[in-house]
Amino acid sequence: MGREAWKKVLGSIPDGELVDLIDIWKIQVKGFRQITKDNIQTVRSMAILEALKPKNLNMIKHFYDTFHHKENPDGKDINLREESVESLKQLYGECSVDLHIILGVLYSSEEKLHHLKARKLEDSLLEEHGANSISELNVTNKNASSEQVQLTLEPDEELEWEKKKRKSEEKNEKLQKTIDKWEKQYTELKNKYKEEKQQWAKERAQLQQDLGREKSNVSGVNEKLALAEGETGRLNEKIQTLKAEISHLNALMLSSNTKVDVEPAKDQGAKNPSHIALVGDPKNKLTVESEDPIFHVFGPKDINEALEKNVFQDFDEVWIMCYLVPPQMKKKIKKIHNQKIVEFMDFPSMKSYIKKGR
Repeated sequence: MGREAWKKVLGSIPDGELVDLIDIWKIQVKGFRQITKDNIQTVRSMAILEALKPKNLNMIKHFYDTFHHKENPDGKDINLREESVESLKQLYGECSVDLHIILGVLYSSEEKLHHLKARKLEDSLLEEHGANSISELNVTNKNASSEQVQLTLEPDEELEWEKKKRKSEEKNEKLQKTIDKWEKQYTELKNKYKEEKQQWAKERAQLQQDLGREKSNVSGVNEKLALAEGETGRLNEKIQTLKAEISHLNALMLSSNTKVDVEPAKDQGAKNPSHIALVGDPKNKLTVESEDPIFHVFGPKDINEALEKNVFQDFDEVWIMCYLVPPQMKKKIKKIHNQKIVEFMDFPSMKSYIKKGR
């Protein structure tokens, strides 16, 4: 049910009883450390507004829902939600059941029929007592009850008064039992939450520990990869250096063999094959299988080292594949070496040059 209906319910609670209920419901009002009968008139409206907040109102609905079974003046158990409007008026008029209990029980129900019954009861009481609001009706009924008590102090009436007092005490006792039950449930839930929270914290710490271990493992693997890459780079450099040295040694051997075999060649009329430094690798089997001339291939990465060691001086000719060699490298070779240099713009040109007998 809406806030306006519950505002009427709370507005129908007498001051003294409202003080007790505020304490039971644990309602806190800013600026007031404690709510008592001395300050309830001042704080009443603020306390009701605080009680209407969703978290408090849900608890208050459950509170009233527990009272839908009551005892009538004859001591019989009745269901307030099933009573007629006239019967409820009679219970209220006889002071057997407080108005806020009747309205709270009806409005805390899930049935709209009970809500309609509550509104009919309100309208009937307002009309009967000539009041404009439920809170005003509460004051009127309170004054009337007070006058009735003052005017009926006959011995027989005192017994009735004691009976009502005893019922009120029994009601308070039941209410206290309900409060104790709620407090027990609250304590159990609080302890359960505390245990679950500790378990969550433990699991979170374990996850963080596992994550830290995984990060450490990944870091170790990355370090090993970096070392392996560095070692691979050093090995590649060494391989290139060894290739250049091999080419240089081949050239020296070629030069030595040529000098030793000059005279026999003249006598026998035999011709030694030419050794060509081929700058730029066309990757063709012709350069690999050729026996005359014999090609010694230098890739772009080998050129600088070959120039530094003057390797090209040991060859009969230097052939440059222009489409595979950067222009600045070509200029550098032509500038340093004076032996015969032949340039080719493509591989077919070189192939044709060889067929023509150079």
